Amino acid sequence: KTLTNEKIEQLIHDREIDEVITIEENKTEKTKNNKLIIKYVYNVKIKRIVTKYVIYPDKETNISKFPVIYGNNLKS
Repeated sequence: KTLTNEKIEQLIHDREIDEVITIEENKTEKTKNNKLIIKYVYNVKIKRIVTKYVIYPDKETNISKFPVIYGNNLKS
């Protein structure tokens, strides 16, 4: 299956889309009364999040030989 304009509009109406950007192309006095063509581009924005752990071990041992690891939501 693929997304349809109707499905996208329902997602927007249900507030399941975080951001909607509207771009009007070729709008002039001559074209403003023509039948509109609506096209959607569905995209995903990825945010980079870092969690810093500060650990005070109770004995002198090497906690991890890798100081930076990938979280469960990211694959290398």
